[in-house]
Amino acid sequence: MFDGVKSKIPILKPEVAALTIVKSIEKNKRMVTIPGYIYRVTRFGQAIMSINMFDWFAENLLGIYKTIEHFIGHKKEI
Repeated sequence: MFDGVKSKIPILKPEVAALTIVKSIEKNKRMVTIPGYIYRVTRFGQAIMSINMFDWFAENLLGIYKTIEHFIGHKKEI
């Protein structure tokens, strides 16, 4: 589904994500973050760093801006 995607953090397994979403719906949660620790790390980082510093952290340490750099996508039918 996401051929070519490379990430410094683990990529979610569809089954785990789906189960988490279903459980959240059953519990009437207004928001779900998967994995939960990413949300907490992000919010903490935003609280203690300037925008420029957090942006550098997200790009260089987490690598979030380059995750889909080599994404292949859907093959177009001719």
